[in-house]
Amino acid sequence: MEPMHAADRLATKNPQEAIITEIQRDFNLTRIFARAHFEQMERYFREHTALDLTHGQIAYEAVAAEEPAGKPLRDCRRIMLRLTLVEPEELEILRSRGLAAVRQARLLRMANEAHTQGALLSVEDLAFLTTCSVATVKRDLAALRQAEVMVPTRGNVKDIGPGVSHKTQIVQLYLRGYQFTEIQQRTRHSAGSVKRYLRDFSHVIDLHLQGLPLEEMRMVTGCSERLIGEYIGLYKATLRDYPHAPRLQRFLETSSPPQARKRGQS
Repeated sequence: MEPMHAADRLATKNPQEAIITEIQRDFNLTRIFARAHFEQMERYFREHTALDLTHGQIAYEAVAAEEPAGKPLRDCRRIMLRLTLVEPEELEILRSRGLAAVRQARLLRMANEAHTQGALLSVEDLAFLTTCSVATVKRDLAALRQAEVMVPTRGNVKDIGPGVSHKTQIVQLYLRGYQFTEIQQRTRHSAGSVKRYLRDFSHVIDLHLQGLPLEEMRMVTGCSERLIGEYIGLYKATLRDYPHAPRLQRFLETSSPPQARKRGQS
């Protein structure tokens, strides 16, 4: 075995290597297995605690979407979520439609956000997050169903099917020619949210047409890989089925240079 170089010795003098040494000694593991354990635990901590929250957001843990019904909660995989508890646009909803409409907008938004991040909120979760009774949440869900707005809770998601996220549905409605007020009524989202989703869609398609890898697109846009995939799939489907859709053409004309558009359409 070759002697360790001075630079290599210095490289071992950091907290990460010190922890790996502790794991190796405490659990009688080889260096390779100790490092693997450290990297796995580091990933767990990153997934469950390292959320970058902005104003109005909270961290909340929920059961992963793939977990079957009836499985004991303690045995289910859980995901730490970033949920938007308060949005400035809710003041507009409060003024025009009242407190119940604000509550329904919140539970719909948080349920959709959880679904997008790979988890499902239960009725009990939504009751706790909106500080109301389970009975009230059930009435809200029933009212939304009556308005043909489906909320992906843990109790009803199997009836909805995997589908696409609410963000993709909103962009799809816009590309099909619906006006902002119609989209708001159908999806119970504020004008500000609709504009934000359209802006994200435009950004994703711009980067897609420029040929950026998926991982780089995720880092640049802050969108999940699933949402990016949905946006690209929606773009391709619209390009195939409605190639002359004026709103799609507007996205292409304002987002990307001609050579990038040509690559994306090929």
